Amino acid sequence: MRSQTHKEQVTIAALLDLIRLMGAELVLGGPAELRRFEAAVRRKLGRIDLSAYPPDVAQAGIAEARALVDRTLATLRRQTLQRCEANRRSLPRRVVH
Repeated sequence: MRSQTHKEQVTIAALLDLIRLMGAELVLGGPAELRRFEAAVRRKLGRIDLSAYPPDVAQAGIAEARALVDRTLATLRRQTLQRCEANRRSLPRRVVH
């Protein structure tokens, strides 16, 4: 595969960050929403029309996209779980008498 130009690298980085930010906004409710968001992103990635490209190019491109999106989703998952844990720790403890 040819190497990417700086412009392409910045474009990809910006799009991945956008996915992360949108996901962070959508999963404020916690891990259940995160799982639904991850599933939706992966489902949509699998439905992209690549018929205009040669099969080998399409397969290589979608494999790279999946790897990049998976890393972005892993970051989002880690941040969500950390936030949930921090929220749980900040809740007042109930005292049982």
